[in-house]
Amino acid sequence: MSAARKQFETQRDRDQEDEVIRQLDQKWKTTSRKLNPHWVVDFAVFRGEEVAAFVEVRCRSFEWGEFETVFCSVSKLTAAKRWFEWFDLPTLFVVMDRMGELRFCDLSKLDKLPIVIDGRNSKNMRDEWDQDLMVRIPNEKFQSL
Repeated sequence: MSAARKQFETQRDRDQEDEVIRQLDQKWKTTSRKLNPHWVVDFAVFRGEEVAAFVEVRCRSFEWGEFETVFCSVSKLTAAKRWFEWFDLPTLFVVMDRMGELRFCDLSKLDKLPIVIDGRNSKNMRDEWDQDLMVRIPNEKFQSL
């Protein structure tokens, strides 16, 4: 059995996520709460006392258009599908590029995509788990916020 995976998220990463979710809450008139890591996604979004959506935030070092797709783990996608099926709640995948442009797609409503092994390339892998089962979501599936 392998040891628990080291967390690579930095304070800067958390601050960027917080800024993204603050912008979303302001735009959507919601409140969000950071979730425990075992929940797979980053935030639950509330309208009043009830969860209205789940949100996964990704802050990237690319600009939209540099790559044709954005990868997402199969575990996040399957959780999104399950939550939509059981609770009729969307899971929004919100991606901010290095210029601060926000786009999102609803993971719970994506059509089937091929599963591949993807993630960090061999030059910048931090550990053996930096590549995993992923789907590559075409940029056309993302809407501007």
